[in-house]
Amino acid sequence: MLGEAFALAEGTDRVTAAAWLGVLRAHQSQTADALALLRPAARAQEGVAHTAATLHALLFTGHAHAVAGRPALALDAFARYTAEVDRRQVPRFGGRAVNFAGWVLRNLGAASQAHERHQRALELGQAGQGIPELAIAALQDLAEECVLAEDQDGARKRLDQARTMLTGDLVFGWRLELKHQLITARLALLRGDPRAALSAASELELKAAALGVPRYVSVARVLAHRARRALGAPGDLDAVAADLDLVEQAVAVEAWWWTGETAADFAVPAWLDVAAGRAERLARQAGEHAETLRRTAARRLDEWQALSAR
Repeated sequence: MLGEAFALAEGTDRVTAAAWLGVLRAHQSQTADALALLRPAARAQEGVAHTAATLHALLFTGHAHAVAGRPALALDAFARYTAEVDRRQVPRFGGRAVNFAGWVLRNLGAASQAHERHQRALELGQAGQGIPELAIAALQDLAEECVLAEDQDGARKRLDQARTMLTGDLVFGWRLELKHQLITARLALLRGDPRAALSAASELELKAAALGVPRYVSVARVLAHRARRALGAPGDLDAVAADLDLVEQAVAVEAWWWTGETAADFAVPAWLDVAAGRAERLARQAGEHAETLRRTAARRLDEWQALSAR
């Protein structure tokens, strides 16, 4: 339907239709197509009426750059989004790019900066400045922080808070549901319940595949492999490696640590080299955060190496 609307539209309507189609392509990790479609609305200047299309174009320009492994460009797009919200004085759009920026920064190892942005987004969402999705997304990201820190109680608390809000007609409710399922599966694996992790990951893969969202299909598959490994089931290393490659294609900003964690679980030293290569490629696109990522990746690679050697 979006494709038909874009094909039939003209003038400003065509820019708006292209922006919404670009948002869809960004969710599908089709980054080149997404950026081409988003570009006209993202370039909109003062006086252009399509506020929602313009702001979503900027937001998902950042999202597309992040999943393509260009974090510095992603952070720049998020900064432009926030500036445009302030210029247009549309506070209902506030905070979304702040939270997205926190996600990118966390994947670059800038933990304190990421936490500050997620906390700020949560405050804006709870204050009623934005829409409910903002508070939900911020709580989910804070839960992911807790998973990374192996704080099971903190992760569960934030997931429970987010779950109570995941009701009603939410604009991107489907995406928040997928993310909730992902963190639930990761938490189950952390707490030593691989059977629950496998169940949650398998359900996530089915839902994400039905919606055509490869970002969640790919990580669900990797989580399922890791859960089966924890259960003692024999693993197909070629299949695992192929799914790790899918993560790189679908969400490159996260691929280095997904690869490293999986390498540690399966005790495959060669995958640690792949993780190191993916971290370095990301660092070359990380601008001022490059050295932070390199230091974080070096530390985590040492940890994964130690786990692999057990």
